[in-house]
Amino acid sequence: MARKIFIAATGMNSGKTTTSLSLMHMALKKYSRVGFIKPIGPKPAELNGRIADKDAILMARMFGLEDDLQLMSPFVLQTGDTRRVLDGDLSREQVADQIFSAIAELDAKNDFLIIEGAGHTGVGSVLGCSNARIARETGASVLMVTGGGLGNVVDAALMNYALFQKEQADVKAVLVNKIIPEKREQTLKYLQLAFQPEGIGVIGGFNYQPI
Repeated sequence: MARKIFIAATGMNSGKTTTSLSLMHMALKKYSRVGFIKPIGPKPAELNGRIADKDAILMARMFGLEDDLQLMSPFVLQTGDTRRVLDGDLSREQVADQIFSAIAELDAKNDFLIIEGAGHTGVGSVLGCSNARIARETGASVLMVTGGGLGNVVDAALMNYALFQKEQADVKAVLVNKIIPEKREQTLKYLQLAFQPEGIGVIGGFNYQPI
């Protein structure tokens, strides 16, 4: 059984995939077998004739995991899937089975497993597999990635944290990206004070770069 971390976010473009890439690079220095999975893939792409989420393809190509690509992207969201679920043509149980079977297989063959969520915490709810539910059922510790700032970071993080609390998932820390370099020390200081009552740690991520 692998140690597992769930990379969540307060929204799109917060830096989940960049964080996952960096974490994979660092984890490989400690563990011989490190896996990655994007349970719900909202961005279909193709590699060697196989359809998978583009972030899973990126990780597979970067770290030589092409053989595991089908497991790394078990459910790729196609146009009309939401309606198919609501119409009863695609069951939530079928979606969950695809996702959790893939996670179990990767869990068994790796020492460390990175699970990257899609969008904000509630994404996947219509499929019966929100990010929060996946984190709870896999027993993964949650790292929530946010953009930069102060008040907006706290507001967005605590709103997303509420769903993790409802699902009883274990949110360990917030990782703050896009920090203004000259305000880095001050920003992290006040964010630590803001999240202290919730028992959530604060980690400084990447500085903002205008590219």
